[in-house]
Amino acid sequence: MSGFEQENGVSVRRGDEIKTWLDYYGGWTKTFCSLLLTLSLLNSLARSDCTFGIGVVGLISILSKHKPMMEVYVATLLFSFVIDIVWAITHGIYLNDYGKVPKMASISIAGIMQMHKFSMGISVILIMIKIPSMYFAFQYWRVLPRQLDPSFLPLHETNSRGARGASSKMQ
Repeated sequence: MSGFEQENGVSVRRGDEIKTWLDYYGGWTKTFCSLLLTLSLLNSLARSDCTFGIGVVGLISILSKHKPMMEVYVATLLFSFVIDIVWAITHGIYLNDYGKVPKMASISIAGIMQMHKFSMGISVILIMIKIPSMYFAFQYWRVLPRQLDPSFLPLHETNSRGARGASSKMQ
């Protein structure tokens, strides 16, 4: 099989192949996290939205290449997706029934309804972004090894015991 080596009768991915897939899926996941952060900030103008915090967890897990944190990100992204679907259905019905603002309504009531419609539009866009984001985040989690080889962490030095942190030469 191409891209796999046999060790004790078990197929094992090569380190360079893992790095390639981590870069590919990590790059896409980082892009989707950035989109989620930007749009959730806009959405937070009109309603409480936890997607910003979820995006921060995703970016931190990608930058640290931490598999348990990526599990948390994927799980919370999936939960957030379900909550957004329920919210969109509920408030879509509400806007359909009560979204027409009468001409005699005060400016503040009209502003609230326009903000609500804006939030609904951003929420639909967030839902559409979360679908491919879940795929790439899950694939990144799947490829990410439980124990990282120190060579996967180019920004960090390793000490003599292989732990991340300051080099043993720096004293």
